[in-house]
Amino acid sequence: IYSGTAEWQTINGNVSGNVTPLSGSQMAGFASNNTNGDTASIISPTLDLTGIDDPQLTFNYTQEQWLGDQDELRVFYRTSIDGDWVQIGEYVEEVTSWTEVTLALPNPSADYYIGFQASSFYGYGVTLDDVCVQAALSTTENQQLEMMIYPNPVGGDFITIQSPIEGSKEIQVYTVTGKKVLDTTINGNTLDVSSFNSGFYMLKVTIDGQSKISKLVIR
Repeated sequence: IYSGTAEWQTINGNVSGNVTPLSGSQMAGFASNNTNGDTASIISPTLDLTGIDDPQLTFNYTQEQWLGDQDELRVFYRTSIDGDWVQIGEYVEEVTSWTEVTLALPNPSADYYIGFQASSFYGYGVTLDDVCVQAALSTTENQQLEMMIYPNPVGGDFITIQSPIEGSKEIQVYTVTGKKVLDTTINGNTLDVSSFNSGFYMLKVTIDGQSKISKLVIR
């Protein structure tokens, strides 16, 4: 907390009730219901980003106005526990539905932190969900693949990957810190995910030179 008494909390709806979690049953939220500019940050655990090519932060957020009053969100990083915070994102306009943002993470280190700082000005609060840190997974050299993945979120041991493109499917799965946890090829439409822990992953599928990257949520 930098000013005021409000803290980030785990919630299932914002102040207006119009925003619910993007995935799962909970999300992060901040609101103080005043115009004092109360400010607090939610900070990641330490992240080792060394050896990760072009690390990126992806997150989804909302910040709904209340009769014209607008809360604000800013994103920072630091390269060590004692390092200075550096701002890399600022969001001061109304966002009423989930909006995804991707930011490059500069100066990766072995002791890296990300901070989300919210300031309250009597809006309906700031919400965050599906925060992910991973290596930049580029598909610029390939065509974008048409593909469906279901179920997603996953509650069982298998997912189905369907595409009108025929051929074997090259599969790569990454954790939120960019670690590759699966690199395989399947000839059918079914992928076994029973060995994955609950959490968020990035799934890259390539068929005949065409690729698509999707988020995968394991419950």
